[in-house]
Amino acid sequence: MSYTHKGKKTAGLLYSPTRIMFVCQDNKTIEWLQDLCDELDEQMVYLTCVSTPPKQLTGINNQDFLFLDYETQQSHAVPILLKQKEEANNKREESTIPIVMLLREKEKELSKELKFLGAADVLTVKSLNAPFLETVLSLLREKQSKEEKANHAKKTQKNERLEAASFDGLTHLANRNHFLKYLEKAIARNHRSPTYNYAVLFIDLDQFKMINDSLGHSAGDALLVQVAERLELSIRSLDTVSHLGVPHLGQKTQELTAMQNSDNLVARFGGDEFAVLLDNVGTPRDAVMVAQRLREALEIAFCLQGHDVYTSASIGIAHSKSKYNNPEDLMRDADIAMYRSKEEGKARCTLFDTGMHEHVRERLQLEIDLRKAIEKDELELHYQPVISMQDHSVSGFEALIRWKRPGVGWVSPMDFIPIAEETGLIIPLGNWAMVKACQQLKYWHENISPHFTMSVNVSGKQLMQPQWPQSLEATLLLTGIEARMLCLEVTESSIMQSKHLAMTALEQIRNLGIRVHIDDFGTGYSSLSRLHLLPIDTLKIDRSFIQNMEEEPASSGIITAIVTLANTLHLEVVVEGIETEKQLAHIKE
Repeated sequence: MSYTHKGKKTAGLLYSPTRIMFVCQDNKTIEWLQDLCDELDEQMVYLTCVSTPPKQLTGINNQDFLFLDYETQQSHAVPILLKQKEEANNKREESTIPIVMLLREKEKELSKELKFLGAADVLTVKSLNAPFLETVLSLLREKQSKEEKANHAKKTQKNERLEAASFDGLTHLANRNHFLKYLEKAIARNHRSPTYNYAVLFIDLDQFKMINDSLGHSAGDALLVQVAERLELSIRSLDTVSHLGVPHLGQKTQELTAMQNSDNLVARFGGDEFAVLLDNVGTPRDAVMVAQRLREALEIAFCLQGHDVYTSASIGIAHSKSKYNNPEDLMRDADIAMYRSKEEGKARCTLFDTGMHEHVRERLQLEIDLRKAIEKDELELHYQPVISMQDHSVSGFEALIRWKRPGVGWVSPMDFIPIAEETGLIIPLGNWAMVKACQQLKYWHENISPHFTMSVNVSGKQLMQPQWPQSLEATLLLTGIEARMLCLEVTESSIMQSKHLAMTALEQIRNLGIRVHIDDFGTGYSSLSRLHLLPIDTLKIDRSFIQNMEEEPASSGIITAIVTLANTLHLEVVVEGIETEKQLAHIKE
């Protein structure tokens, strides 16, 4: 005999129907089950009664619970339990189909053995009504609880995946992908409604690397979090016309009325780069004004590890007036404008214009041509004499890299050296210049004077190369130059870029006997309190003080102060740019 009962369906059901298979050959028990079904309707139960279990476990696997009458199913009960336990062990998980055994009074002593074999529960037929119903309801609640937990876990995982795909893990701002999707909608809206305008501000922190290197990565992360919070607060304040402690943010608010009720978005693009989408911004002038206020907000001190830390931001602005068709082109232009801010001195805002494209193309072509020039050995070294103040004799030379670009002519070092620095080409270029200068000095020693010295400019990137001192020593051995005849010129700024590495390299270089000059002294990073700790021999006064000496009396005072400082520290002095007898006489004084 077999019987199937389907419970009533309930609108808005939160759980899947529960399928129960009851294996029993007792007609009286089956009749009782029919009466019991009415009490189970609210639980959405599908109850199936069969006289023998399916031959294969696959027939059981689609059930939620299995009830076996042990007296009539002895030949099936134990094999089913063992098979379920074996499969559970293979999968390293508990059996997903609870099996409840129904025993007669005389079989009660088998309860422990059956539970050991894997039975979820054991009931006696004598008191079948109440225990059976209680067990079914208990199992139903357990199943529903598991389903609820599983659904919650799936929902949580889904939300976590969505958050990971859309938001930055550190700052909890929108990430690059989310921002670009948001920007794509703004572009589409601008195409549909030409009166709607938007703008993107691309923000890069100027001193982040120095803060990260000096205070550690945890401090760097804390700074990024604070920057994110300040950007969000500042953008939010545009709608409320309050600036939350940021100076000047509330001034001229009438110019921002077009932005009220807008849907702005702040995102972290990665590293120390952030982006802001200004929704419904109005004119480019409005976007520039907002960028200026954000820049001012970021110049207020941040508290890191109990200290006030200052940074600034370079911001590039791209406005919808350029009629963009995709987010990539707009972000490219905002990035170009941001780098223009960097080039012009940092801590400023720059609005993109189409002329910047030409500048970028020219710069890219210059980089390509420079690479070719290095490969083809097209660069030259020119030598500027170093004159002794005592007898006006030539005491040595400074090697200067010059480049005559094919089809263009001479290119200023101010144009190609920064590109070499940024691209890393300064390493092969510097190595080439060092070998070439030492070879030339060796020739002069053998043919003109053995007393000449050679000064060669060195980049901060060269100082940071771990094996560079050893490479320099090999160059001296290869060319046969005495170490004391070589002078390396480094700027204060290049030392401070990576102080520890630079100091280590300079100490190794001086141990070889090579002399070290501080180039352009007085124009870059000057830490007078630490000057006496630097492994150097000479201060080289920048030519700008000499050129302005006659028009600006203060320049003379600065030169005097530098010479006095050098004498106190037992350092030599080299003055750049003396071109007239009057300048020479003034310096001698």
